[in-house]
Amino acid sequence: LLPGTSATLPLAIRNEGGLSLSFCASLRIQGFEQPLLSDGFESADFSVIPWAHSGTSNWMVNTAPPPSGTYCAKSGGVGDSQASILSLPVELSGAGDVSFSRKVSSEAGYDYLQFSVNGELRGQWSGEHAWAAHAYRLSPGTHTLKWAYVKDSSESSGSDCAWLDDVRISEVTLPSGPWVDLRGAASVTG
Repeated sequence: LLPGTSATLPLAIRNEGGLSLSFCASLRIQGFEQPLLSDGFESADFSVIPWAHSGTSNWMVNTAPPPSGTYCAKSGGVGDSQASILSLPVELSGAGDVSFSRKVSSEAGYDYLQFSVNGELRGQWSGEHAWAAHAYRLSPGTHTLKWAYVKDSSESSGSDCAWLDDVRISEVTLPSGPWVDLRGAASVTG
């Protein structure tokens, strides 16, 4: 269950003497995900959140059919042994998540879209990949999220680029009171 959701669970407890207790409990997880940053590139530029570009060629906003909206980001054109990098600094006071959609068209096994957090590779995709959503947990603290389209030393295939859309960074906020609320009616038999 995610914070802010609930479910009804049937529970039964039976002791060795045959006495049983049955009840349905309504379980509600207290807390919620609070979006901190979000960009679907619908501004047609990189002005919504503090993106940073590096590498040989900057990412650009593109109208290639995105998974939602009108716009998405596309890696810049790069040659052999070059990279187009889009990064984002994030500060979280509690645990959180980053989610995004990506599409890749590259030389399979050689040219990659790589996603990393603080330099640690979390995912990479090579070859022909349709739009797909991904989500990763983030610990509290300062992070640098990086999407890099990286080419090897020779050859190209497909569109030779990657696309990014629907980037969302959220933080889980828990209340000061109980985190779990169990309520229900019980019956005893035996």
